[in-house]
Amino acid sequence: MKKSLFISVIIFIITVILALSFEMNSNDTYIQSIYENEIVIEETKAETGEESYEKGNYEEFKRINQDVLFVLHFYDRDLPVVFNGDNEFYVRKNLIKEYSSMGTPFVDQYTGFQGRNTLIHAHSSQNNERMFTFFKYFCDQEYADKHSFFTIEGKDQTWEMVIFSVIKIDLDQDDYRDWMKKDWRNEDEFMNFIAEIKRRSLIETSVEVEPKERFITMVTCDMSIENGRFLIFAKENI
Repeated sequence: MKKSLFISVIIFIITVILALSFEMNSNDTYIQSIYENEIVIEETKAETGEESYEKGNYEEFKRINQDVLFVLHFYDRDLPVVFNGDNEFYVRKNLIKEYSSMGTPFVDQYTGFQGRNTLIHAHSSQNNERMFTFFKYFCDQEYADKHSFFTIEGKDQTWEMVIFSVIKIDLDQDDYRDWMKKDWRNEDEFMNFIAEIKRRSLIETSVEVEPKERFITMVTCDMSIENGRFLIFAKENI
């Protein structure tokens, strides 16, 4: 009788231990599953740009990030452009300075916003239409004719802009520094530069650029070739 009772107690203890062990293992697996899913979600957010911040005005974007210099308002999106003097900082960071494969549009540290030419960089993608990916459509004359106007909204001023040239370059053949100038020695040199831009343009425009005018150059990748770039030039519509 005592032996039978002893065996029953042992069996009960073993059963309880196995049950607790199974529950703990199941819970560990569940926690690991949640953690892995969170990683996937965060990576997906980073890759797809779920938090895109692509609608808003200058004041709204400025409250998010003090590095916002101005906002590009295109027909279907608002793109905040930042400047902090470091070309590498926003290449893979979004507006709240977290990792993002699409980064944030930024003003080139070498041109700034004070010279005749302001250079703005942003990414393109084969998987979404974010940032400057839509620039590829400006190669089409009909599209460019419909969407060549946009605005730049700054702290105290808004400029209406018009695109006057769209070109493609191959970094294996073209010297990128040719397009990074911010000042010219004289008006003739400046106008020769403008003439070359318009000569190489993929679209035709009737926009004239005067010798004293400033302009912006928006740069992004041309995904159709390995080292390609789209350069879109725009000036104030006066």
